[in-house]
Amino acid sequence: MSYPVIYPNVKRYLAKWAGFMEYRNELNEYEKRMAKIFFKALSATSKEDIILLSEKYLDSDHKTQYSPEHDGYMARLPITDQILSEKKNIELKEYRTRRNKAEYRLQKELNKQVDEYEEEKRKILPKYVLCMGRLFFKRYELSVTRKVKEEIIFTQNISEAKIFTDETNEGEELAIGFGLTKEEPNFIGFK
Repeated sequence: MSYPVIYPNVKRYLAKWAGFMEYRNELNEYEKRMAKIFFKALSATSKEDIILLSEKYLDSDHKTQYSPEHDGYMARLPITDQILSEKKNIELKEYRTRRNKAEYRLQKELNKQVDEYEEEKRKILPKYVLCMGRLFFKRYELSVTRKVKEEIIFTQNISEAKIFTDETNEGEELAIGFGLTKEEPNFIGFK
């Protein structure tokens, strides 16, 4: 068991779809990671779902979320269900059902891609700290029978966190046993 992953909201990614494409050469590292996850999930989605979702989110002319970094708008407001159901000449309820199902299927693919990304990230960390949210593992004591005593110390100060390496499986055992996540110690104060 590990600390739960917070999955992305599919509507947030869909709103940024046009921005990912328009500013693909100017994305920062976080946006590149978001775009990579989104497009991998989109490629695993059916053609019908892509068409349905693109009509709602990609074809919109209503730009929002101005980004000074890109000197443009990073997201678009979706076209309303009412307008799209009239355009397709179908009942509003039927259109919403189709759209919701398409978004649900894409959300499942996004979650899968996030899980794969997190797993890859964990595999390649040579040095790492263990954390639970914003609390970092500091130390613990073993009893004479080599079991962890009741008291485990966490800290909010990242520079006090214990650093683990892949040379031993101590960190891996603690992560699994206590549901902690591995994070890269890429901050000042760590060697």
